[in-house]
Amino acid sequence: MSLPPHGIFSLRNKAAHSQRRSLLSHAFSQQNINDCMPIIEHKLDSLLQSFDCDTIQTVDVFLRFRLFAFDVVGELFLGTSFGASEAGTAPEYLHDVDRQFLFSGIKFNFPLLATFLSQIPLASMKTFTQGGERLAQFGNSAFQEYIRRYGRDSKRRDLLTKVLVPQQKGKAMTDRETYVEVGNLVAAGTDTTGTTLTYLFWSLARFPEWQDHVRKEIHEILGPAAQGPYEVQALNGLPVVDAVINEALRLYPAAPASLPRVTPQEGWQWNSYTIPPETIVSMQCYTTQRDPIAFPDPDVFLPDRWLYAEPTTSMKALFMPFSKGTRACIGKSLAKVELRLVVLGLLSRYEVKLAPQTTEESMEIRDHFLVMPKSGKCELVFEPLPEGALAKA
Repeated sequence: MSLPPHGIFSLRNKAAHSQRRSLLSHAFSQQNINDCMPIIEHKLDSLLQSFDCDTIQTVDVFLRFRLFAFDVVGELFLGTSFGASEAGTAPEYLHDVDRQFLFSGIKFNFPLLATFLSQIPLASMKTFTQGGERLAQFGNSAFQEYIRRYGRDSKRRDLLTKVLVPQQKGKAMTDRETYVEVGNLVAAGTDTTGTTLTYLFWSLARFPEWQDHVRKEIHEILGPAAQGPYEVQALNGLPVVDAVINEALRLYPAAPASLPRVTPQEGWQWNSYTIPPETIVSMQCYTTQRDPIAFPDPDVFLPDRWLYAEPTTSMKALFMPFSKGTRACIGKSLAKVELRLVVLGLLSRYEVKLAPQTTEESMEIRDHFLVMPKSGKCELVFEPLPEGALAKA
């Protein structure tokens, strides 16, 4: 899903992919994520301020969480504050991300149709089919602006600085490769986190007892620091918070689509099965994570399954919302920090309830490679907690 091709998400050559990943992965080390915490918490503050109100309010969290995630990755990878949370409206960039993922799904499944659509000379169709090109242009211009403002040896606490470090040691991504990857990471890090938060808070609104469990945990473990600022180490010691996050990731993985692969010329042997040469094979995590043997009551939101016993071998094998192996999500550590911060920040301040218009039908997932609600929104009611509510949880 690279914009344009030949970024880390689409490099097919194993050696080239391994080299590219090694040039990027150090940026996502736990130490570097720790260094970026002031930036992430500043964006969390902007999100919380967009909620801050002493009265009950109805909020479209699908939009609000996407804006938050967009602001985070923009600051971390482009050194610029988009101010999306403050503005409260989706910038054109996010619309282009939506167009690109939808059009990519068409290209994967109906390549001839995609070619036909690309040839239609209507302005509206060009807007739809050329979203990826505009995203690449955006990444290029933003990268060049970063270099102009901060140089290549910036001491800033952001992840783009860490990506540029190998260049200083002579290990080399070109500028073009760098801005392609930055564009990829901004696009990939926006809707995945935003969508996961949306379905997580929808689930918490449907099962409010888990809000109480989370509040009890953050009060007992974090005490006076329950509303921040947060230490990364403390975020790693919240099993109930992690349980509700894992269960949302299990039920509603942000990228549930199949990922087609072609077997090599010599075919492929898997256990007793022989797969012929040049056969398209694929798998996806939506069904594996609802396997009733590994996950009893697979369609029910049950965070307990992650809490009271070590996950079984089957659970560990089939739970892969970030994928696994050498192609696993490179930004997993960053995503987990964002998810935990938003859960703590909002549940320590608000009780979350369903709005009447938000139903099972409106939240039915639509697969545009990434997931989105059928209605295109998720409206939830946020009711400020009375003073001292955390201590009573």
